[in-house]
Amino acid sequence: MHLNTVPKRCTPCAELKPLATALCMLYLAEFGRALTGDDIGWRTIVSNSTAQTPIPLVVTNACPDTIWPGIGTQNGIGPGTGGFMLETHVRKLMFVSPDWQGRVWGRTNCSFNAEGTGPSNLNGVNGNGAACTTGDCFAMLDCKFTV
Repeated sequence: MHLNTVPKRCTPCAELKPLATALCMLYLAEFGRALTGDDIGWRTIVSNSTAQTPIPLVVTNACPDTIWPGIGTQNGIGPGTGGFMLETHVRKLMFVSPDWQGRVWGRTNCSFNAEGTGPSNLNGVNGNGAACTTGDCFAMLDCKFTV
């Protein structure tokens, strides 16, 4: 399995295949501009020598505070991250394979160490315990799960 980056040029929606056109229109509706190869995650997913059109996964923080979404992939090709920080009123566009199955959840009041591998010393527990008040996943910024 490997990923091929789309060339760095603007692709008008009308030039794309039907499913890709739908993805492009969704992107236009969400972000107000056409896709470019610079858009993080816009890739053709190749698995077992069969190209698959990626499916958009948009995570939006509509909360008044920063959140740290966690993502767990159970099947298929996930977005390439298990978690990240998301400021208030910000969206993050990622792509998954058509057969992706997984979960996305919000984590709140997180404080990670510089490497994102555990809680920081700022949380009052000297780097021990959970890094997030809610939704913690083993005190890791980038959640890791085994299937």
